[in-house]
Formats: sequence, C-alpha cells, structure tokens
Amino acid sequence: ELAVLDVDHKAVLVFDIKGKFVAKSELPKTLKLRSQNHIAGLGYTNDLFFVYHEPEGEFGTFYGFKVFSAAK
Repeated sequence: ELAVLDVDHKAVLVFDIKGKFVAKSELPKTLKLRSQNHIAGLGYTNDLFFVYHEPEGEFGTFYGFKVFSAAK
C-alpha cells in the first residue's frame, strides 16, 4: 500500500500495490501542514497515518489518524 498526503484538501489517500484507490480519510481542518511534513513528518503503517505537528510542544509531536477503507 501507498499512502499519500493531499495537502490542499487535508486528506490521506491510500492506494494498493496495483495503484487502485482503496481509502481516504480527512485530517482535521485546523491541522497546520508545513514543509517538514513532506520530508520526515509522515508515516503509514497498520492503517494508521502519522503526521508531524511542529507547533505543539518543545520539539513537536506526531498525530496518528485511522485510515478507513473504501471497501468496507
């Protein structure tokens, strides 16, 4: 699976190994995405998408979001 961050719509799009769309989940509209998110501020595993939120705390923090499958 490949998870892609759609910055314009604040959403996570997931595609299977064949490139077929399988899931989409919206991120909170208040979440501020910055350039650091595209370098080392993303992660995806076990249907969870992690986004780095820089302004929170002294060193920032990661938020995890459940990605829901379109097939379910």
